[in-house]
Amino acid sequence: MAVTYEEIKKYLGEEGIKYSWDEDRSIILTGSATANYAKGDGGKALTLIVRLEEDGEYFKLMAPNLYSYKDGPNKLALMQTLLMVCWKTKLIEYEYDDSDGEVRCIIEFPLEDGTVTKRQFLRCFRGIVQLVDEYDAEIRTAMATGRPDLSDPKVPAPMNAMFSEFMRLLAEATRESGNAAAGADVGLEE
Repeated sequence: MAVTYEEIKKYLGEEGIKYSWDEDRSIILTGSATANYAKGDGGKALTLIVRLEEDGEYFKLMAPNLYSYKDGPNKLALMQTLLMVCWKTKLIEYEYDDSDGEVRCIIEFPLEDGTVTKRQFLRCFRGIVQLVDEYDAEIRTAMATGRPDLSDPKVPAPMNAMFSEFMRLLAEATRESGNAAAGADVGLEE
């Protein structure tokens, strides 16, 4: 069954979402305005790419080039923050290209004998925009200060305490791994 680019274009058109078709790369380019996230040029918008693979049996919606952090003293805090966002949200994943420092956000899943309905597509489209926008400040703070913090005043205190404990354990494991023999598993006894 799968999904086709024509179906995705129809979904976008029915919602009044502008897009363009890049025939050379076989992708749909679209985007959305944001409230918080700003591109490098200061524009408050998110570029999105729809890519279908395996004859439409594999769906990808990605927000490329969100951030760039090739090398620097706060890379660990950035990675921790990206992983914590993935853990909290469930819908999105962040990817990091170590060759150039690009950080992108993606939603991807296999369709196999199914398809992406309009409702599912719009959930992905709106979800990626909302979540990138929602966690932008925390990601930028981690890159700038080296302190990951996803404490949320709307989240009950025990949940924020759990995140703090997670960060403490991660820092402890990182310190221990620096002292461990090469190849040894951190925190595991033989």
